[in-house]
Amino acid sequence: MLFIITRQNPTQTDLIKLTGITASSVNWHIRRLLELNLIHEIRSGKYKRYKLAADPNIIIEIIRNYRPGIWDRWNERLTEVMLFLSVEHSNDTR
Repeated sequence: MLFIITRQNPTQTDLIKLTGITASSVNWHIRRLLELNLIHEIRSGKYKRYKLAADPNIIIEIIRNYRPGIWDRWNERLTEVMLFLSVEHSNDTR
């Protein structure tokens, strides 16, 4: 859900690459989200793209309240990425 929120209308391939989980697992999760009417499937040529069916702020609030620890992990990951990028950028400018 968070990847669909942050990436505008990703394809299943996008989700596989971004999450690093198997195609079958991504497919399983997509089917469940479609069944729950949390996302919509949009045809884009030969690709299927996925879009939230609800307001992203509502979904974020549900996730935040249901699994508060997920925000800590995401915050830690984002901080690590930003630190890594800042170090890489400073090494490139030398």
